[in-house]
Amino acid sequence: DDGRNLVADCRNINGHHRESRLDLNACLTNTNGTLRWARGGNFRASARNVRLVDDGRVLEAELGDGRGGWLRNHVRLDERIENANGQLSMI
Repeated sequence: DDGRNLVADCRNINGHHRESRLDLNACLTNTNGTLRWARGGNFRASARNVRLVDDGRVLEAELGDGRGGWLRNHVRLDERIENANGQLSMI
């Protein structure tokens, strides 16, 4: 995986677990070196060293700043991602 997909074991309202995937590239954008929530954001086009930290709750990456430099930035995934009846989704 290239750091685009968040994969989790999600429980639905009936208590059953299933694997769910969410394309983070479709949820986040890079604005001058800062991760921002945006549908269709395509952050991976200008990101490197993408990883999950804090037990998978935070996405961290180095982002191009638009001036040839790189800035480390992060976003808390639970700000806008939820388990919607067994499926990861952006709110």
